[in-house]
Amino acid sequence: MYFSKFKPGMARSISHPHSPDFWEQCFSDYQDLIQSSPLLRLKRALIPLRGLLGAQALQLLIHHADTPLSAQDILQTLAGTHQISHHAPPPQLAGTSPHTPPLLCETAIPVSDARCLNQVRQRLKILQDKKDNTPRGRISTAEQKELDALQKYLSDSLLPDGRVRSFTDNTHRARVALNAALRRVRRRLAQVDPALDGYLEEHLLMAPHFQWRSQGSGDRDQGALTPNT
Repeated sequence: MYFSKFKPGMARSISHPHSPDFWEQCFSDYQDLIQSSPLLRLKRALIPLRGLLGAQALQLLIHHADTPLSAQDILQTLAGTHQISHHAPPPQLAGTSPHTPPLLCETAIPVSDARCLNQVRQRLKILQDKKDNTPRGRISTAEQKELDALQKYLSDSLLPDGRVRSFTDNTHRARVALNAALRRVRRRLAQVDPALDGYLEEHLLMAPHFQWRSQGSGDRDQGALTPNT
């Protein structure tokens, strides 16, 4: 409980918990506590932004403080398809320098191969020809679902110029998307509480991986920010 952190005498003017002013004083003391804690101020400012991807990612990073996470780890966790280990190792390859960004160490692994893509195209052509030669383009629901799935597979597997995507392409896209989302939420937070931007700058690491540093670059996590005006 936050009230366990209250100093003796904070509500010294209140003589009885049933006093009409008791809870008003407690709320005032709670507000003072939030103002003295930058992390509590940040968490409170994130509440109305909780529908934004950047706010959700920031809350996740704070929850897993001091744990380096990849963009895909974060996005998949928020989507409910991945669970972060509390003992997750840094997202770097073994034997590489700790100062080398993971992107420089990744091997481009194709998401598909020529044989698979040819089979998908052949099946897609059969379904599309059948649809084109059917009155009003009506095919069975199962066939339409298959056609849509095959089209999506090709879209996900190929770049606009026709080359096969690689997993490093997906990693890069996830990193760019998450960077943009975090920068957007930082701008929103700065509008609400300008002092929080400096706090985020000190504690939020966005390259080569994503991480919330509990102590910050200046080891001032426990220090107070200038109150809002």
